[in-house]
Amino acid sequence: MNTNNSGFGWGVAGLVLLAGVSGAAFFGSGAAVGAQDTPPGALDADRASLEALYHATGGEQWVNNENWLDDAQALDRWYGVDTNAPASAARAAGSAFQMELELDRVTELDLDGCYPFDCNNPLGNGMFGSIPSDVGNLAGLEKLSLNGNALTGPLPPRLQRLTNLKTLDLGSNRFDGEQLPAWLGNLNNLEELDLEAGGWTGTLPASLGKLTKTQILDLGVNRFEGEFPAELGNLTNLRRLRLAFNDFQGNLPESWRNLTRLEWLDLSGNPIGGGRMPAWLGELTRLQVLQVASNYYFSEGGWTGPLPTELSHLANLAWLDASYHPFDGGSVPDWLGSMTSLDTLILVDNGWTHLPASLANLTNLQHLSISDNRFSGPLPGWLGDMTSLRALSVDGNDWTGGPPAWLAKLTNLYHLNLSDIPYGGRMPAWFGEMTSLTGLHLNDNGWTGPLPVSLGNLTNLKYLSLGQNPFDGGPLPAVLGTLPNLQTLNLGYNGWTGPLPAWLRNLNNLRNLSLSGNALTGRVPAWFGDLADLNYLDLNNNPGLTGPLPQSLTKLRALLYLDFAGTGLCAPANADFQRWLSVLYRWEGEVCASGGSE
Repeated sequence: MNTNNSGFGWGVAGLVLLAGVSGAAFFGSGAAVGAQDTPPGALDADRASLEALYHATGGEQWVNNENWLDDAQALDRWYGVDTNAPASAARAAGSAFQMELELDRVTELDLDGCYPFDCNNPLGNGMFGSIPSDVGNLAGLEKLSLNGNALTGPLPPRLQRLTNLKTLDLGSNRFDGEQLPAWLGNLNNLEELDLEAGGWTGTLPASLGKLTKTQILDLGVNRFEGEFPAELGNLTNLRRLRLAFNDFQGNLPESWRNLTRLEWLDLSGNPIGGGRMPAWLGELTRLQVLQVASNYYFSEGGWTGPLPTELSHLANLAWLDASYHPFDGGSVPDWLGSMTSLDTLILVDNGWTHLPASLANLTNLQHLSISDNRFSGPLPGWLGDMTSLRALSVDGNDWTGGPPAWLAKLTNLYHLNLSDIPYGGRMPAWFGEMTSLTGLHLNDNGWTGPLPVSLGNLTNLKYLSLGQNPFDGGPLPAVLGTLPNLQTLNLGYNGWTGPLPAWLRNLNNLRNLSLSGNALTGRVPAWFGDLADLNYLDLNNNPGLTGPLPQSLTKLRALLYLDFAGTGLCAPANADFQRWLSVLYRWEGEVCASGGSE
């Protein structure tokens, strides 16, 4: 990162030249300060602050701590550290302007980890403990990013000294129960503030309304409460505002209509309500993403009345999610068909009863979800002409007439959800023609008879859910063993019988397996321990499964959930197996009588 210190640097150079003194005589020998040497002054202080961070957050155990605490390395060689370039370049060149070394400061500290399940270490870069107050001494810092670790609070007040900070990203850490300090409002050069998924609680401090340069504010997935903060209406440079999955309540403050630069507004999962959806949202004409799905299941509320026609002014809108509001019902608004920039439309559980044909004009639409409404009659045929669709969820409605065969013509479709629709009869064989599918959800459709063997053609499938259908029983269908990419397989409550089949071991990518509520018999084979990616295993309510679980299950290091309740299975009582059980997130079942073993 470059910082322009030319005014100061040239001033010093001018003094040197006027005095007729060489750079070496004025500053000392250039050989005394090399590219690998520890620079004097402020950078020494920054080094001390970084060392304090290393020791306070378990630096020896970080996933990447390359060159940290190595005195032979310049700070910008330490992993995640950057300094302002002019002084570093001067040092490397042996420049006469070495007084600029006093201006050489740490400008970026980026020790992001990775999100859980995105890498092998669920704690990201492995940082834990609290941020030490010494970090507040890094006066030149412009970016502090420690996202995706296991840091805890509180935040040291000295961080408010970082007045040059433009980016502060502490998301996905463990500040559980901490409240945001009011002094955050003093960081008035912030352009990006990301504190998502950190366990923060309480109300937002009004001082956040002073962050008028902020363009990105992400406080989602926490436990904030109270009304939506009116002070955020002062942040007129905001381009992205995310407060999703908190406990903010009530309607949106009128002051937010000042946020005319907003491109992304995500308030999903809050108990939004208190009257009608504000019509002034249609004035935020730069919006590309509007996610305002409520969470009214846990509170009274949700918007009522119609969806405001002013939303049709949002010519740039690509994503609209207005789910879980008890709108007036009736027809989905006809004017939505004029919003041709939409590629995602989500209107779940709004009480709609009619789907207008005008939606066929949305030729760019890729994702349509209208689940859990009150639609009835045949699935509209014009949906078959929307060949751009990639994901279609129409589950939880009262469609009649069976699943239409024209669905197989949607060759770009990768996700289809028809669950909880009372079709009945045999599952159509043409589902096997939908070879682009990676996700197929057909739960609780009343299917009978055998599973069609054509499903073996769906070799791209990653998610297959067929639970709660009264198939004819018999062994688990061997055709499913030919789907090598399966990650989730739900065959619960289907009436399957017989032993756990050997073809399951072919599903090397399996992460979630539910075989609950069937009539399976026999023991759990030892090869279950070879399904190394399993996170979830549900065998409950199969009384015919008997005996101790195999010791080989202890090889399943990724397993989080295990349920064998309601069976004749038991967990071996030996210390190794019990130690393995103790680290699971949750398990249900019985322990074998003392001395029991596989």
